[in-house]
Amino acid sequence: VASLRAQLEKETLTHELMVRTRDLQRLNQERSRFFASASHDLRQPVHALALFSRSLQRDLAGHPLQPVAGRVVQATDAVSRLLNAMLDISRIDAGAVQPQPSEVAVDQIFLRLAQMFEPRANEAGIELRFHTGPELVTTDTELVLRILSNFLDNAIKYSGRGRILVSARVRNDRVRLAVWDSGRGIAAEHLEHVFDEFYQVDNPQRDVSHGLGIGLAIVKRLARLLGGEVGVRSVTGRGSVFWLDLPRHAPAPLARATGGAAAAELPPGAGTGRTPRVLLLDDEASVGEAIRLWLAPHCERIAITQSVAAARALVQASPEGFDAFIVDLRLADAQNGIEATAELRALA
Repeated sequence: VASLRAQLEKETLTHELMVRTRDLQRLNQERSRFFASASHDLRQPVHALALFSRSLQRDLAGHPLQPVAGRVVQATDAVSRLLNAMLDISRIDAGAVQPQPSEVAVDQIFLRLAQMFEPRANEAGIELRFHTGPELVTTDTELVLRILSNFLDNAIKYSGRGRILVSARVRNDRVRLAVWDSGRGIAAEHLEHVFDEFYQVDNPQRDVSHGLGIGLAIVKRLARLLGGEVGVRSVTGRGSVFWLDLPRHAPAPLARATGGAAAAELPPGAGTGRTPRVLLLDDEASVGEAIRLWLAPHCERIAITQSVAAARALVQASPEGFDAFIVDLRLADAQNGIEATAELRALA
């Protein structure tokens, strides 16, 4: 009887544990879905605050309060980085980030990385080299760039005046993209944790100027989305290598990615030597005003509207026209900024 009672208690506890685990998973998924759907609205006031603070810092040039404005900018940037990182993780966990794969040559990815990081490496006295061949992969180029950019950013931070190598190597049906540095390295006891959320090796004071400890956690999630894996090896005092393993290109025909974005059509006022006339459409009044303050010194005119209908009427009533439209992506009443921009350009 005692044995049967113990078995029943064990089964009851196991069932309760499973129920609580499912509840926690459900709550976590609901949290992620909430932040993913609300990310635009949460970012808007922080974006406005960043623009206001930078405008204030610029306009206080030479004033005794300019250093205070500079500290406001730094604090706002720190809040923005933390919020963006948390929202990015929530969007990934909620399934709101989906890869857009295409066939791309690895050397094209490396070319973009070189354009992004060579000036910074040169300024830091770091020798930055790229070694690759004509390997092709089928992947989301922008997500790969984000992962490798994180590796390169960290390598530059911790390499002193050393060397960094970015390499590509084919291993069976996969391609390994790696960033090698000659920095101070990472102690062995930290290696299994570096991809954990908020884990930082040398920042016990949690100084946000040294980062948030969340970039590599995002990288790990992005790699999984791509069907890839990330890893690290390091020797203290000699350097580290972070890598991304990706599947090679699939045989199915896919659009071939180019080395960069397609050239954008120039607005009517481009190249004329005059300051532009700009129409700004954003349903968040504070964001619109912040952008206006920031752009005002560089524009002949900035007109602000908060609805597509108002913007349409303004374009039709402006004989001189507008050289550029700045349009929020998500507008009120489920309207889309891309479609609104196309409509306004057709009227211009």
